[in-house]
Amino acid sequence: MNWLVRALMTVILTSLAGHASADELRPGYLDLRERAQDEFIVLWKIPALGDLRQAL
Repeated sequence: MNWLVRALMTVILTSLAGHASADELRPGYLDLRERAQDEFIVLWKIPALGDLRQAL
């Protein structure tokens, strides 16, 4: 009986997994480089899709 419950749960969860959705992950990019002592170069890139930028 226990194997039947596991088999049914596997079928149910597998069928529901196709309907799951998530947000697209587009992380920002931060680059810090030390140019000299106490002097840094900072590069910050924000993900964009065309002219639209992702809100952070």
